[in-house]
Amino acid sequence: MDNTRTKRDGGKMKKKSITIKISSHNSTIELCGDQAKKILKTTKNNHTNFRRFKKEVEIIESIQDNYDNIVKIIDKDFSNTHLNYTMQRFEGDSNQLLNKTKGNIDLTLRLLLPIIETLSSLSQKNKIYHRDLKPENLLYSGKDESTYKLILADFGCAYLKTGEENRITAEFRSVGAQAFRAPEYHFGKVGDVDETGDIFSIGKLIWYFINGNKKEVFPYTLWFPEEYDLSKRFSKIKNIDAINLLIAACVNHNPTQRTSYGGLINQIKKITESPKAKIDNKLEKLKIAESKLFSQKQELVQITTGLLGTFKQAWLTLETHLDSNYSESKIVKDFRNMSNRYVLSQDQVINNAITKGGDYPIINIHLNNLTFISRLSASSSFTGTDKKYPAINILFRSKNLNSIDKAFGIQLGFTQNKELVLIQYAKPRSFENNFLIDLFEKSIAHISTDTN
Repeated sequence: MDNTRTKRDGGKMKKKSITIKISSHNSTIELCGDQAKKILKTTKNNHTNFRRFKKEVEIIESIQDNYDNIVKIIDKDFSNTHLNYTMQRFEGDSNQLLNKTKGNIDLTLRLLLPIIETLSSLSQKNKIYHRDLKPENLLYSGKDESTYKLILADFGCAYLKTGEENRITAEFRSVGAQAFRAPEYHFGKVGDVDETGDIFSIGKLIWYFINGNKKEVFPYTLWFPEEYDLSKRFSKIKNIDAINLLIAACVNHNPTQRTSYGGLINQIKKITESPKAKIDNKLEKLKIAESKLFSQKQELVQITTGLLGTFKQAWLTLETHLDSNYSESKIVKDFRNMSNRYVLSQDQVINNAITKGGDYPIINIHLNNLTFISRLSASSSFTGTDKKYPAINILFRSKNLNSIDKAFGIQLGFTQNKELVLIQYAKPRSFENNFLIDLFEKSIAHISTDTN
């Protein structure tokens, strides 16, 4: 890439380099000639950013002579407020290769394998974990498919396992690019950082390069729905099923169940060394189905956990309301005293609903004049909700002075777009956190009546 322009001087033509500036969140990259300078921006978080920037330089300098596919620092300047370092300039980042990698398993894996081997070595020998793997941080050199080579850049989020005192990431600061970030990094500091976060990102990168669309990355761990399944998009490409298995092995929600670097490298070599061996035997097909089923179960666990969390937050809101407004009522006191008696633990409820189907109790309270029942259903049967997702059925039943029972019910479920809604009288409406208060007030009002 030659960003120069000519200028006439005394009858002679001279070349003058043009400086191109690329701004990011915390830094600016200046491209000039065959060099690139990374300059730290002055921000309100100067102290943290300075520490992170200096640590990035220290990490790169400690490893750059041992690897030929990591950016190398040519010069650095920490003498003024704008810390900076200079490195070699490359052709661009890997986003510019998407038109070459789209549907091209061999090229994608050939480009990524050396990067994976370097990351594996860094994790084993140096205890360094990148934590920000994304297309923009994979630069490339070369002019055609036969000479393309990826270069690992930007160690600003890298973690060097030397002790807790060296941690820079805030307790609740997310780490890495959201689209390629492992789930455990969404909520800030991870207790025991290891290679599994980077392996998750690699799985996303494999999908991204083969899919070949800069504007699209599958969400969360959801490589398997039909709209993201590569075997549906590239059904005629040999070994596409093997790629799905490879991705699935990387993007497991549970870090302990992701593949290792050794397993990942062996799988890639197996695919690239037998490009014409289309996987069509029963065992491999079964493995793909099992992987999809497992991923689907993980998604349901996450959704169900969130649903129960929302319900329990609404329950806490109700308890606060009762304590503030009904502290002298015997019925409410009895109700309140029994309110912490969960029938099953949350894990038991989720496991039973997902593995066995059916519905299971959450909180059930039975008094003479007031009953509360809540049950989690593995799938919703309510109008306006999606049957694929779980739901909670909630019922208050109260008995008035003439022993007349009256029930007040509501359901909590998801639409096809995974939007949480309340269903009452067969009509969906927007979720409100105080919906249990509304049902309780109606139940209490009925107890006080003497009508038949």
